[in-house]
Amino acid sequence: SLPRHFTATSMNSSFVLTFNPLCTSSSSSPSYIHFLSNTKIFCIFLLLSAFHFIAAYSGDERSSMMMRNGRDGAGKSEKASIHPRCSTATTLLFGWNERRQLPVGTAVNQEIFATPIVAFQSRIEKPDLLTNNIKLIATDRHTLILTKNNTLWAYGNNEFGSIPVQDAAQEQDQFFPMNVNKGFLHTTHDTSDIVDMTAGNKFTLFRMRDGALYCSGVNKAGQCGDTTDLHRTTPHRIDNVSGSLLNNFNVSRMVSCVGHTLVLDTEGRLVLSWGYGEYGQLGREHDDLSNAFSPARVNTTFITNANPGRRIVDLACGVAQSFLITSDGLAWGWGLNSKGQLGNLEQEQKNPTLSKMYWDGDLKGKKAQKIVSGFEHTLVLSSDGKLYSVGNGEGGELGLGASITQLNEPKQIGGAIQHTVITQIACGDYHNLILSSEGNLYVFGQGTQGALATGSFTDVFDPMLVTPLFLTANNDTIQQVFASAYTSLLLTSHGDILTSGSNSDGDLGDMHSLHRRSGFSNGPTVSMGALIMPRSLNRLFSLSIGAEGQCFSVKTEGISKTLSSQYHTMVGGFAHALLLNRDGKCFGYGSNQYGQLGDGTRNSVATPKEVSTDSALKGKRLIQVAAAGFFSLFLSSDGQVFCTGQAHMGQCGDSETSQIHINPVAVYTGGALKDKVISQVACDESYSLALSADGQVFSWGTSSTGALGVQGVSETRLPVAVDASGVLKGKRIKSISAGGTHSLILSTEGKVYSFGAANQLGTGQSSNSFVPVMVDLSVVGPDVEIQVISSGYEHSLMLTQ
Repeated sequence: SLPRHFTATSMNSSFVLTFNPLCTSSSSSPSYIHFLSNTKIFCIFLLLSAFHFIAAYSGDERSSMMMRNGRDGAGKSEKASIHPRCSTATTLLFGWNERRQLPVGTAVNQEIFATPIVAFQSRIEKPDLLTNNIKLIATDRHTLILTKNNTLWAYGNNEFGSIPVQDAAQEQDQFFPMNVNKGFLHTTHDTSDIVDMTAGNKFTLFRMRDGALYCSGVNKAGQCGDTTDLHRTTPHRIDNVSGSLLNNFNVSRMVSCVGHTLVLDTEGRLVLSWGYGEYGQLGREHDDLSNAFSPARVNTTFITNANPGRRIVDLACGVAQSFLITSDGLAWGWGLNSKGQLGNLEQEQKNPTLSKMYWDGDLKGKKAQKIVSGFEHTLVLSSDGKLYSVGNGEGGELGLGASITQLNEPKQIGGAIQHTVITQIACGDYHNLILSSEGNLYVFGQGTQGALATGSFTDVFDPMLVTPLFLTANNDTIQQVFASAYTSLLLTSHGDILTSGSNSDGDLGDMHSLHRRSGFSNGPTVSMGALIMPRSLNRLFSLSIGAEGQCFSVKTEGISKTLSSQYHTMVGGFAHALLLNRDGKCFGYGSNQYGQLGDGTRNSVATPKEVSTDSALKGKRLIQVAAAGFFSLFLSSDGQVFCTGQAHMGQCGDSETSQIHINPVAVYTGGALKDKVISQVACDESYSLALSADGQVFSWGTSSTGALGVQGVSETRLPVAVDASGVLKGKRIKSISAGGTHSLILSTEGKVYSFGAANQLGTGQSSNSFVPVMVDLSVVGPDVEIQVISSGYEHSLMLTQ
């Protein structure tokens, strides 16, 4: 279950991890999975999981490919999909480990490995997310998924232990979905007991079958409600705290938002709240606006006492506001009301007292079925499937057109959903997802974060029908919709999870904005895509990893179903991506600030657009593409290299003096490249490498550390030959890889050579090398041949036979 090809990530650039199974079943040909990273956090931890995922996805029957451990027995498999001809392989690595980019195990606390070591071997189950999901909780910091067989998966920010993992991984961000069933190891319960869960910013609550409640995560403002402000890095039981109102309180419903939680009893008469209370969102008596470190009663007695038969049937909350729905279909709200989002005709900042939503306007005669609320807007779904909005609409959040920017009373949303029966609603801080009875998805609200998945970053002021190409291409339908602050998630009938939106790393308690770290200059990609894994390998997609481990993805079927099925290569730069199809055509999307998309403009695009063929590429068939920083390389079938984008450091290798190219230009074919046929290209932010068909290596661009491989040369606008007079004398090179400050090359004999920054050379030396040196492979023995090499910004990976 190991890869044939992988790519290490760069600290300052977006790179693609490309996997091709070493072992495939006889019924399916090798395919590729592409993981796109656009953050400054190293995501190499994905490799360990991807190694296992790939074997599990060699065929198309997902449920039969799950490698199980834990309760099903370690090493036991169901219909193992690994081909019997598979052989074992070893991953070697060296370089910087300052940010734990090297998979050496959690117990290893070493920042530099100057010579190669063997990678930590870890088997990670393939998640059974693809079928039988029963609960998904998404916040802007972490995500949890509970399946019908009570397997709990989680990923994202884990700064305070909001993800219940085992001791060794406590408070480490999870960069890929992991099974956290053992997170309850030190409790009297396990994940088979979980019947419900909810989460806010950096904290999670679990309800067990016997009524027990557990909290894990941040507790500074009482988010866990256990009377303390101690952060809970492992699940901590909170319903048995002495004197707590949770003692013998039978919970039927619980919801959490940014910093507070509401729970409802099984009789529908009592609501408890705890956590942040600054805006009155806890609804306590005496207009108390302080934080609550233990559960307190929400003042609901006047609601139920006024009508003895009335019961509370549902709860909801927004960023700092809370709601309840009663059995007679009415709604009450309390908390933040800065834009009238409580729908009570008022507009006050802080409202600790419950007030009835205005019911004499468009809602007259209607019964509320569901409420969702964002930062300053609220949606109400009536029992007859109609939708109403109230609050702030400056970015289209109300779905009532651009002219209505604020409402204090709910109004019915018309337009495309005027005569449609709505069955599900979800909203983030500023965007909304609507699912109709026919399974159609409608969106409206702010589009700058990409969560609307419309193919544009513009706001949408009226409901817009969106049909993710992933669904039509795979004859799939939407079953459930979910949303976090700036992200949208869809669960399909085939069990795939699709996502769109920001990969922000956010700030706790900042209710007005989140700091975005999208790889795209004008916002993240907006095409829906498979979040965890597609159902089969021929569904090309990319997975973007946020700075705190959040996973967001991009479906790459932006051109057409026919073209998308022909893509076989995807690469990424700092803020752009390139797709190469089997016809030799290249498509790009993302940032185009420096012309790196090569379409003749400097306009960024959210869906793939073909690279200009009215340029040096006219009549050319492309066989390879590479990207880094803000430029792109193209290799044609006749062995020529072309470049577009930023060129100020000579990285384009052309004879022109332009600082940028908005159309592809030919790399200079005189001098060192005269009469050479290029077979492979590689690049990093400031320099490029090329491999000729006769096994020679060439470089151009800028590298102060020696990554150009020529003594005394730190900058050259035109290609030069890498020094072959020393250890490379008589050697034929078959593979090249460009890192941030060093380069790797692989000979036909399976030996690896490096040049560039010290500590990335793999030799143990502490000084830079401007000429190639041989990597020390003594850790695996003199007769072992290396098959694959990959260099990241400050570290390297190698794979043996």
